[in-house]
Amino acid sequence: MADYYPNFPLITELKDQQQAALDCPGPIALSGGPGTGKSFVSLWRHISNYTRDNPKKSQLLTFTTSLTYYLKQNCASQSEKAAENVDSFFSWYTSRAASARNIRDEIIVDEAQDIPLDYYREPEMLRRLSPDISYGADDKQILQHNAYNKDTKEYNLAICSPAKKLNEIFENSEFELDRNYRNTKSIMKFAKAFFEDAYIPDNELNSCKEEGDKPRLFITGGDWGKKISTILDIVQQYHGDATHNIGILVPLAKPPRTGEEELVAYFYYNWIVGHKKRDGSKIDCSMYDYTMEGLESMKNVHVTPFKSAKGLEFDTVIIPCMDVLKKACML
Repeated sequence: MADYYPNFPLITELKDQQQAALDCPGPIALSGGPGTGKSFVSLWRHISNYTRDNPKKSQLLTFTTSLTYYLKQNCASQSEKAAENVDSFFSWYTSRAASARNIRDEIIVDEAQDIPLDYYREPEMLRRLSPDISYGADDKQILQHNAYNKDTKEYNLAICSPAKKLNEIFENSEFELDRNYRNTKSIMKFAKAFFEDAYIPDNELNSCKEEGDKPRLFITGGDWGKKISTILDIVQQYHGDATHNIGILVPLAKPPRTGEEELVAYFYYNWIVGHKKRDGSKIDCSMYDYTMEGLESMKNVHVTPFKSAKGLEFDTVIIPCMDVLKKACML
């Protein structure tokens, strides 16, 4: 298999609301569900800051290491200087923010809801590094499971930043992106039916640009051999397509107890790299989880926990532990 193939839209492909956010002269606040293009607007805004006639020095930050890698790779195809200023939020803030050399004309935070609110609220923290803080945020995509109390209907601001609170702090120009460009309608219908507690508005569902194929569910009855052979068969189907990305998404980074190793990424990674393609060559595969220090490369067969896959694009997604995921979402 080849390296991960970036599916990066041209600036001319941005839609009206996305383009309006990109062109806004002041700091912006992006909202919208998954697949509406918040990350792409933030990325193009960052690139445009460096390629304009009077360049602005901006910093693009996001929460996960995997998405940082993806955004940096895409950015490099347009501007090396802009790519140098893409980083994960905490990596950049903790290691460099104390230096006056890191003052920026604009800081753009993608997935801003996953950062504790004090980083935005306290003047001596992020706001001392730039006069303009732009961001994209979606409360439904907060990663920490204990960020929201269903009983009190309150957010734990020590670990997250809901969009309403961010808007109160910054009063940026707001742009709501409401058309789903990533997911097909069939996938969204499946998610809405399978995860009953997940709120998916009808406008997000109806905005999907394609109906698409229905997700396929394989029942293995706990048979590990059948499960791994099914995964390998799917990978084999696309081994010759360098533009087809396959994501194998698992629930956890660490097994909670002995005997539950199949819930983590390295378990599937080891199986896949230990097998060969039909032509006898090795299956090239990458793995990342959030216990690792960094991500040096990503192949177009990539094994990772759900948290670390946030924001990435895959043509085929394999979820080996769907039953476990269903139970976790009901807790």
